[in-house]
Amino acid sequence: MIRLRRHIPFLVTGLVAGLVVAAGPQLARAAQQVVNADKVDGKHAVSAGASAKKRANKLVATDKRGHLPDDIIVKAPDADLLDGKSSAAFSRAGHDHDGRYYTRAETDSQLSSRLVAIGYMDSGGTLSDPHTSGPVSGSRIGTGAYTLVLPGLRPGCTGDQPVFTGTPYFVGAWVSVAGVSCTNGTVTITVYTYIGNGSFYDTSFYFTIYGP
Repeated sequence: MIRLRRHIPFLVTGLVAGLVVAAGPQLARAAQQVVNADKVDGKHAVSAGASAKKRANKLVATDKRGHLPDDIIVKAPDADLLDGKSSAAFSRAGHDHDGRYYTRAETDSQLSSRLVAIGYMDSGGTLSDPHTSGPVSGSRIGTGAYTLVLPGLRPGCTGDQPVFTGTPYFVGAWVSVAGVSCTNGTVTITVYTYIGNGSFYDTSFYFTIYGP
């Protein structure tokens, strides 16, 4: 009896080892089926690079970037909204501007007929290359401050103010109108030039002035 007790651990170990060996192939096959199932809900799977023919009636995996093939949807369903707007907010394919709108030629004609002055002011206040339909003069009145004077532009100082546009000579500078005044029909436009931090800065600029 004592001898049998001594051999029980060895007998149990041998029995367990035998069971594992006997069941090994079945366990391995079961594990493989779990890891690499033949079907999912009755459907096979293909990679993202598979052709449309091979993808038919199968599950399609995404590629390494997580994307599906571009042609996986033949036509996307109509969206109810585009950027939050319904189709009523967009022009129809056959839309065209009617007579209420200016054409490009009409706009160019309107602007050219109202052009009063176009030229270049250097950083010292000297006006050069002025192409105008009337007299214009200019000067520097302070750091980053200039004036353009147009005599007789607004007789009686009535009607709309002229429109000024300015373009700095170099990137990083800005041009803006500080004020427009009229005395006895003479219009004076005060212009400021400055840099990105808001500091006034002497710089040359091109300008265009349209009359009222």
